[in-house]
Amino acid sequence: HITYVGSFTDASAVRCQAGTGGAEFGANATDHTTLVGSTTIASATGIRSGTSAMTFTAGGLWDVNATGAITLDSTAGTIGIGTGADAFGMNFGTGAAARTITIGNITGATAVVVNAGTGASSWTVTGVGTFSLVAGTGVVSLAGNATDHQTIVGSLTGVSALTMQAGTGDATVVTASVTRAVFDDTATADDMALQLFDVTRTTLVRVVRGGIDSAGAGFRLLRVVN
Repeated sequence: HITYVGSFTDASAVRCQAGTGGAEFGANATDHTTLVGSTTIASATGIRSGTSAMTFTAGGLWDVNATGAITLDSTAGTIGIGTGADAFGMNFGTGAAARTITIGNITGATAVVVNAGTGASSWTVTGVGTFSLVAGTGVVSLAGNATDHQTIVGSLTGVSALTMQAGTGDATVVTASVTRAVFDDTATADDMALQLFDVTRTTLVRVVRGGIDSAGAGFRLLRVVN
């Protein structure tokens, strides 16, 4: 049978109150659908709790769907999503629609940490999209941690190009903790903007150019000091 409580006429209201014993709605052990609230026009639904927890438990799918914005905030604690030790995937913004997905903010000492275990961590941009890694005045480190690994930058495909830039500071190449080459902005005549590591002398030496035709007609020698 169907049991109706209250009336939907005009400004009719229904209040269900309870003392310390609690209140239950549709909690009996039968298969049924429990509806709270309405989607009609400006209808609103408020669910509140005091200092104790508010818990939503679903034995199957739990779906939150709105035509407007969905906000999940905490004014006095951490927001945890997927914090349980369960081996299932998590999807954020994976629906096939053009959208902007923003993680983090630039306020004060805000930090963003992205971790991965032995599985891959992939960042994919398709088409003519641009992947930009922007930093402030701090250091940008790419695979700079102290573990044995291979670092690949750039692609061999088609007309792929690679540009490495530096301002007025030097561009330095280091292997085995030794500086092997330095590209700098020297303005000295006949100097090349390059210093190379001399293994015999165990120091960097400046590459300079020789005189006109020093390597034959139309060519100059490149020299380093003795």
